[in-house]
Amino acid sequence: MFAKSPTYFYNPNGFREASGANLRNYWVLGPDTSGSGHPAAFPRELARRCILLGSRIDDVILDPFGGSGTTGVAAAELGRKAILIELNPEYVDIGRERTRYAWKTRIESTHS
Repeated sequence: MFAKSPTYFYNPNGFREASGANLRNYWVLGPDTSGSGHPAAFPRELARRCILLGSRIDDVILDPFGGSGTTGVAAAELGRKAILIELNPEYVDIGRERTRYAWKTRIESTHS
């Protein structure tokens, strides 16, 4: 979302208010109930909105602070690939499992 390139992609219709209006200057988001155990987990809806606004299906999303994988889960749910970078091996395992589960759920839902 911070690229300065002529080929930069931004989809202004990627996410709108329920009324169809443009997004406001602030977003009201509730807590994510992932139960990941990460002390700084953020709402999946935050990642979802940013991914919808700045990427296309099959794009690759980079999260240099992967944590427990919230961005990876949101990317999988939206049909994007994700590269997550995380230093803590415990959170690497949690993020990997959460992302795999999200992909598995997505695949199962498209084939049923």
